Amino acid sequence: MRDIEPYWIANLSGSGVTHLCLKDSVGVLGVRPAAAPALWESWRRVADATGLRLWANCETFEAINSGNRNPLVAATFPRLLFQLEAATHIVDKILTWDAPSSSPRTAPFSAPLLRSGRILRQLAMNRGVGNK
Repeated sequence: MRDIEPYWIANLSGSGVTHLCLKDSVGVLGVRPAAAPALWESWRRVADATGLRLWANCETFEAINSGNRNPLVAATFPRLLFQLEAATHIVDKILTWDAPSSSPRTAPFSAPLLRSGRILRQLAMNRGVGNK
């Protein structure tokens, strides 16, 4: 991503945008989980160069196969935890999009995410991670 950082810096500088809230694309199989830390580090450099706040949207679902018409399932907890840990110390805030519960086709998969959410809140409190 380093090669396109100048493009984003040039286009975001002076644009009036105050926040970047970017999805990690792990759930839609666009980015391998192992590549997420480098992705957030690159966006951090863009945000710092432009004075923008950087928020992460960590996808809590996973596409069965790549493509727009494939079903989604809940992410495994270890994968989601890895995504959150990859972004936690780089971004200003983390959001999630619980796509499985927003689709009637995949609603049964949202219950594990709700349990995971409670676990994640406890982990955040134990690690002293809060809102920035």
